[in-house]
Parts: sequence; structure tokens; C-alpha cells
Amino acid sequence: MQRICRVLKVSRSGCCRWIAGAKTREVRQAADEALTAEILEGVEGLSGREDSGPAGSVTRRQALSTAIAAMVP
Repeated sequence: MQRICRVLKVSRSGCCRWIAGAKTREVRQAADEALTAEILEGVEGLSGREDSGPAGSVTRRQALSTAIAAMVP
């Protein structure tokens, strides 16, 4: 371990913390993927218009922003 840390120019304690955090990163990645799927499901079927259109129209970008804001605690 010491040689690897020296070659990579990282501290041994930092390397150990990084290895120990693998499970946390895996859980966070799974949660991010689930949230992405939920967001995409929520905006499915929305109009794909990106033009300025009438003042009352909602673009996909605006709808997505609203959906994300509603999901954030």
C-alpha cells in the first residue's frame, strides 16, 4: 500500500479513506440513477418545443426545471 501511494503521490490515509468510501459512492450513484429515471419519466410526453412561442407556452426546459425543483426537499 505504501509503495502504491508513493507512486500515485497520494497520502496513505487519503487512499484508505477513498477505498473505505467505495460503498457510499456506489449507493450515491444508484440514487442518482433512480432520480434521473424518475425525472425523465416525469417529463415524458411533454412538448419538445424550444422556441419562444406564445407567452403562455411552457418549453421542455422550463417543465424539467419545475419537475426537478418539485423533487428537491
